[in-house]
Amino acid sequence: MPRSAIATGLVDYELPVEQMPATLLEYVEHAHLRGGPIPVPAGTRNDPLHAILALLCTREGHDFRCYKKAMLLRRIQRRMGLNRIAAIDDYCQYLRDTPPEIKALAKDLLIGVTEFFREPEAWAVLEEEVLPHLVAAKHPEAPLRVWVTGCATGEEAYSIGMCLLERVANSERNGKLQIFATDIDSHALEIARPGIYPESIASSIAPERLTPFFTRADNSYRVKKELREAVVFAPQNLIADASSRASTSSSAAICSSISSPSCSRRSSRCSISLSTKTAIYSWGSPRPSASN
Repeated sequence: MPRSAIATGLVDYELPVEQMPATLLEYVEHAHLRGGPIPVPAGTRNDPLHAILALLCTREGHDFRCYKKAMLLRRIQRRMGLNRIAAIDDYCQYLRDTPPEIKALAKDLLIGVTEFFREPEAWAVLEEEVLPHLVAAKHPEAPLRVWVTGCATGEEAYSIGMCLLERVANSERNGKLQIFATDIDSHALEIARPGIYPESIASSIAPERLTPFFTRADNSYRVKKELREAVVFAPQNLIADASSRASTSSSAAICSSISSPSCSRRSSRCSISLSTKTAIYSWGSPRPSASN
């Protein structure tokens, strides 16, 4: 169990048992768990938040300036608590002196909320009303291409893949299925590409899908070859560069994961370079919406 938790990359501390009580007590005493806000100077010249965002941009290549300030401060405050730092100015200096912490903060800010078939009601509409039309509209010999934006660790892309492979198998299509899955987070893509997930995914995937598309191995499930080969994962920053082969050649774009409340400008920029023949599907409520 400890090794499985560490392998997720989500563990904040790896400690011997005897060191855990003191570390946990110190952590819960930090201001961010007691609800104390971070005092930030007004203006930008001496604003440590401005300096932190500049560091993230220059050293990690991620521009978080469009993120909501409250969300940024919450994530920074969490990292301050983990590093036992009380003042944001001191944390800013710590970032300058500690390159691994910049990577850790960037990872915290890249929110990856995803799971297989998340929001089942929306998936039901997608399967019953959207995918049949998508498959029927293409020539039987033409490739069927779908772009999944903000794919995180791959669950949504593989979910789309399972639905489409099932529907294609029940049709007269001979064309190749191609799913382009992109995300800004390279660490998340490293998890997505091997297609290995914990056994807990069995609670999100129906048994009639789990067996055909996954192989059980020890305490995990691995995506089978047919599904894995249908999905191509690639890094992409939608805010900095919305143009790609995926965006201009796909029949549909799934954007459910990029309308995050952290950044109101994300979803408005992602469709700049989409072909006029590409249908965009996104949902933050039970029913997906489509636009052409």
